Amino acid sequence: MTVPLWVSALVPEHRLERVSNTRILHTPERDMRIKFSDNVLDTALLQREALWLSRVGTLGVDTHQCLGFFKDGSRGLLTTTYIEGRSLSDLIREATLNGAQSINMSDTVLRLFREVEQLHQLGIVHGDIKPANIIVQRDGTLSLIDFSNARRVGELWAERGVSQSTQSFAYPKGDKSASPIHDYYALLVTILTVVGGSYKPLLSDFESWTCMLLERLQFLRLSTQLTDRVETLVKAITKDLQLPNSHSGA
Repeated sequence: MTVPLWVSALVPEHRLERVSNTRILHTPERDMRIKFSDNVLDTALLQREALWLSRVGTLGVDTHQCLGFFKDGSRGLLTTTYIEGRSLSDLIREATLNGAQSINMSDTVLRLFREVEQLHQLGIVHGDIKPANIIVQRDGTLSLIDFSNARRVGELWAERGVSQSTQSFAYPKGDKSASPIHDYYALLVTILTVVGGSYKPLLSDFESWTCMLLERLQFLRLSTQLTDRVETLVKAITKDLQLPNSHSGA
């Protein structure tokens, strides 16, 4: 797809390439990344992402750095630095198609825990954790991207009537305020996709889903430390959802 003329006019000094069928562009040198929108809702989300990138950029979070934000009516354009790497969703898709494992599962999951925990220690809930929002760099470093749905812990999800998250990774209980447990739930769903699963649990089958996840981790012989951390999350989420807990060791 071509680059909209109004976008090209805003950055005339750069030749831009479009990332497949998306509203994301980058320069051939990959030194700048651009996200654009032409409707009120997406522009509001871009503006929020620009704000959050400016905030986390001063806190040592490894993600895109905000270079600028432009808004004109319903149109918006966010320029950031470029992170060299591939999305976790692309790597999972490649592994599925080729039948070859290109992901160091144990290392990837441990790094995911560290990135999410760092945000929570700063009092921030990401709000849209999923494989597409995780960049894996060549050295294995992970970067969480797309902070358009981020909130401070305890803030309302519906900010000026705008809240957006990916339904297949969204917390099944409709909480009004942001909590770290919402990210951890999405993290569990993400972990299952990494180790070979593909569906989000419903409240009615959460228990069987978590059993499958834990069995999968044990089958792959991931570290006991890692399995224990996942089981601790399962217990916390089970308690929050007020479900019977079959992982209590009773």
